[in-house]
Amino acid sequence: MYIINNIKQLYEEAINMNILMIIGIILGGGVSVASTVGITVGIFGTIVYKFYRKLRFGISMFD
Repeated sequence: MYIINNIKQLYEEAINMNILMIIGIILGGGVSVASTVGITVGIFGTIVYKFYRKLRFGISMFD
């Protein structure tokens, strides 16, 4: 009986650890996607803003 209870306890602990691991993977993936999107949008935003300043005010694109 002790062995069966021990196996059940180990199984429950494994399930709990798997759930925590899945949550960690989801959170990590979300952070990495948000970071990638933020950097991409920032780069394109900077390029568009430099073109806007060049066309509107005649400021060099390299300032």
